[in-house]
Amino acid sequence: MLLVIVPTYNEEACIQQTLDDLARLPHAEFQLLVVNDASHDQTAARVRDWIASHQWGRLLTLDRKSTRLNSSHTVISYA
Repeated sequence: MLLVIVPTYNEEACIQQTLDDLARLPHAEFQLLVVNDASHDQTAARVRDWIASHQWGRLLTLDRKSTRLNSSHTVISYA
């Protein structure tokens, strides 16, 4: 099983298109994990709405902006 991790930070304007594009990939056996790195916009709400309407994927929202290393450790622990 392939895990696709999509890091986001203030991606409200384009996250839905990104998720729609991923959903159209021919490789159907993958898990989707969207990591919201403490966005200040509506990125998390857009992702939650997308996940609810597509019935797959997970959202991990970090409480504060993280360094790349800290984010990686958090994601690995979550996945």
